[in-house]
Amino acid sequence: ILESVKDHNKHNLSSQAKSLASPAVRKIAMDKQLNLAQIKGSGKDGRVLKSDIIEILDPRHPYDVSTEPSETASVNTVSIKGFSRSMVKTMTESLQIPHMCYSDEVDVRRIIKHRSLVDGVKLSVLPFAIKAASLALKEYPLLNSTLNADELSITYHEDHNIAIAIDSPRGLIVPVVKRCQDLSIIEIALELQRLKEAAASDLTSVEDMSGATFSLSNIGSIGGT
Repeated sequence: ILESVKDHNKHNLSSQAKSLASPAVRKIAMDKQLNLAQIKGSGKDGRVLKSDIIEILDPRHPYDVSTEPSETASVNTVSIKGFSRSMVKTMTESLQIPHMCYSDEVDVRRIIKHRSLVDGVKLSVLPFAIKAASLALKEYPLLNSTLNADELSITYHEDHNIAIAIDSPRGLIVPVVKRCQDLSIIEIALELQRLKEAAASDLTSVEDMSGATFSLSNIGSIGGT
């Protein structure tokens, strides 16, 4: 019996190794005793994503999804286009990134003072944060890189294209302030203003939504940081 169990476990490990999945997804599957080889991945080339694991673990989403909808059911399939397609792609890919949480406090009284010295430009704390992030990316370029899991390689990006969340008539969108390493704080503020005006008018382009290498979230308006 012991040898049979060993052979079964060996077979499972071998199947797991052949399945396309990130280390984070493999860890979840191992913790939940799921065999990746038995999961149909929704990612590129059949890659198993975190969302696939969640769908299996959530009792509201049965594992057997082969049941066809009733012929009498009324359905309407709509193609996702424009920057909504870019949002779907970006948010789906983000599920493959290991997540962590870290918090700190910063004294920004000098920043608040400098804000009052600038005329003709709407200067919030966000442009300072974006520029600070860009300076940090210059010192730690690994944070401005992309992991190619299939090839086990890392792509370093020279440009600091920083994405930020902005409200729009279509909901929350994430346009990109590009080449932040070459922009001053004032130039970043002006570009932010352009992106916000475009979002408010529902004129955000796909180009404005693409090319991000880093992102910042600002929930200060609701009391967070």
